[in-house]
Amino acid sequence: MTEREALLAAIAVALAAAFAVACPWWVIVAAGVVAAGLVAMRRPMLAIVAVVLVAVLATGTMADRAEVGLGIGAAPRAVSGIGRVVTDPERRPGGLVLEVKVDGARYRSFVGPELAPLLADASVGDEFSLKGRTSDLNGRWEWIASRHLSGQLRISSAGPVAAGSWWWRCANWMHHTVEDGLGSYSSVDRALLLGVVFGDDRGQTEVERYRFRASGLSHLLAVSGQNVGFVLVAAGPVLGRLRLRARWAVTVGVLVWFALVTRLEPSVLRAVAMAMVAATAAWWGRYASGLRIVAVAVTALIMVDPLLVWSTGFRLSVAASVALVVLARPIARQIPGPRLVADMLGVSLAAQIGTAPLLVGIAGSVPLFGPLVNLVAVPVAGWLMVWGVVSGPVAGLLGGPVAVAIGLPSRAMLWWLRQMADIGASPGLERLGPLGVWGLTLGLVLWALRGLSTDRIEGSRARRVGWSVARRRQWWAGVVIGLSLVAWDLTVVAHQPRRFDDGGVSIWTDGDATVMRLGSGAYEAAALSALLDVRCGAVDIVIVTGGGKTSAAIVWSLRQVTDVGVVLVADPATVRDSVALVPGTVGAGGVSVEVALDDDRWSVNGPTW
Repeated sequence: MTEREALLAAIAVALAAAFAVACPWWVIVAAGVVAAGLVAMRRPMLAIVAVVLVAVLATGTMADRAEVGLGIGAAPRAVSGIGRVVTDPERRPGGLVLEVKVDGARYRSFVGPELAPLLADASVGDEFSLKGRTSDLNGRWEWIASRHLSGQLRISSAGPVAAGSWWWRCANWMHHTVEDGLGSYSSVDRALLLGVVFGDDRGQTEVERYRFRASGLSHLLAVSGQNVGFVLVAAGPVLGRLRLRARWAVTVGVLVWFALVTRLEPSVLRAVAMAMVAATAAWWGRYASGLRIVAVAVTALIMVDPLLVWSTGFRLSVAASVALVVLARPIARQIPGPRLVADMLGVSLAAQIGTAPLLVGIAGSVPLFGPLVNLVAVPVAGWLMVWGVVSGPVAGLLGGPVAVAIGLPSRAMLWWLRQMADIGASPGLERLGPLGVWGLTLGLVLWALRGLSTDRIEGSRARRVGWSVARRRQWWAGVVIGLSLVAWDLTVVAHQPRRFDDGGVSIWTDGDATVMRLGSGAYEAAALSALLDVRCGAVDIVIVTGGGKTSAAIVWSLRQVTDVGVVLVADPATVRDSVALVPGTVGAGGVSVEVALDDDRWSVNGPTW
């Protein structure tokens, strides 16, 4: 199967998983028999088509069964039995949130304060006897399906049963040992290190999440191909001393162990699958291009778990991998200067091209200078990853002064990453919306393809006649169009009126002035996400009509990440440095809203444009 055929097969399988159309089993068997016959008859092209058809039919059928098996929307029922923890508990106000699997169904569970002490130290794989009652789970279909969630489970009683399988005990030992060696770290550094090394973001504050997301560095806190690559680098001294077969076996073992330690996240599965495909190809002594490795790994993963296609992390990981394989080298060849810097910037720009169209649909905007921030942050994160994997267990086992001394390099690198995230998230830096993202993507892709085309021409007859002037003009015309879209987005679209509304959080901006409302249903993540969605550099007026301590915490978070002007609060005693809210017209720049008080209830009517 050629590289192009493997890529088309991966796309077909992904589409089959997304559409989830069931097919009778006898049709799949018949297609398999035909494919086997074509292979025996040595008809390679027809055999490839038949094999891909079998994969598509099987994937569509499995996807349909997986979606039906979730049982979303089923009537509430009582649940009693042995539950296995499938995500580490995350502390929330008033209790814990975790995911458990009971009777083959996976539920997202909130544990109240009465049971929180029992489950607070639970780890993935641990088993408990549970009793509770299910209910519907609110959320986007993509998120529910990618997590394989059947609903919500309110746990009424629980008791420990077992510590889980031996492989989970080994993975949890590694996780806990590294955590034990972080006693000298601040809470911020501790959460950041666990995020970089293991992708564990439970201890990160919303402010830190915002800064890394706004600067384009959020991928550093989610385990991906970079982490897998550095783990193999750390294991390199051992792998290099083994014979080919033993090296393959140990490589697979290290990859599986790391996947368990990082909790089998979708981006990890993609990276581990690619590494396994590459290791297998090396063991067999065959060459496999990067694009072929991506295609084979994605096809295999989707066929095993069709619901992966709904995972945002998986999509971003695949998009970044394809962009890196196809565009990183051509872009680097177009960049003048030292090769090391050009190669690193080429990787950063290629990753931006691959992920920006998806990210702008999620966050509403992406940082214009994200590639430059990544250029100075990613290498340090890589060194931190290797040092954390190697030194973390030692620090956890020895503790005391040894752990403090071993942690000095880590704390220095963490400080650097925090500074880069803070700089990259500065309110004054430009952000691109959908129009600018597509323009930048068009310009960079054409720029990269021009270099790729030039390289291919140099070895052919066209080398003697030179690069066609007309073709050059076509390339540069495309680049100019793309950059023009970016300029239009920054100068015109960015200053058009926009709004954001997520229940308790509303925000209005005319491109220069911004007004935000925090109601009783406001929460911190939505308020910070609104800043990215509407691309506002500062908030001129914050109107707090409810929420109490929650709204006060949100105002504090806003002041940490952006410039906040006047804060108007119904009860000024709840928010520091605030002014009493009174009925009437409140405005800044071209944004004016009407504030009314009716039966002790505040309402804010936003502007109409």
